[in-house]
Amino acid sequence: MLFPWFGLDSTVKVRLIKVYCLSLCGCELWHLYNSHIETICVAFCKRQRQCLDIPYYSHSFLLPGLTDTLPLFHEISKRSICFLYKCMHSPSSLVHSVVLHSVHDIGSNSVISRNIYSRPTCKLFGLSSGDFF
Repeated sequence: MLFPWFGLDSTVKVRLIKVYCLSLCGCELWHLYNSHIETICVAFCKRQRQCLDIPYYSHSFLLPGLTDTLPLFHEISKRSICFLYKCMHSPSSLVHSVVLHSVHDIGSNSVISRNIYSRPTCKLFGLSSGDFF
C-alpha cells in the first residue's frame, strides 16, 4: 500500500498534508523562477490528488479550495516576500544593511534582489518593488 492513510477522513488527510508537506524550510531564500520549483509544485499537486482520492486528470486550480491552502508556488512566493519585507524593516541595523547591500550593491547576482524585482512575483500580490523600500 502506497499511503497508509487511505481509510482516513479527508479533513484528517488535509491536515496531514499541511503539517508534513508544507514546512518548506528555507524556501524564503529560493530563487522563485528556478525551474526546479515548478517540478516541486507539480509533484505536490500530484500527491495532493492521490491523497485525497481525486482523479489525476482533475485541474490543479481545484486543489487550493479543497485543501484550504494557497497553490504551492503562491505559498513559496508569499513566504519569500514576507521574509524580505521583515528584513527590510528589521529593527536590527545589521540585518537591514545586509539586505540593502545585497539589493543595491550586488544587484542581479543576489537572490534577494531577483525576487524583489521580478515582475510576476510582485504582480501576483499587487506589489511594486518600491513597496519594500
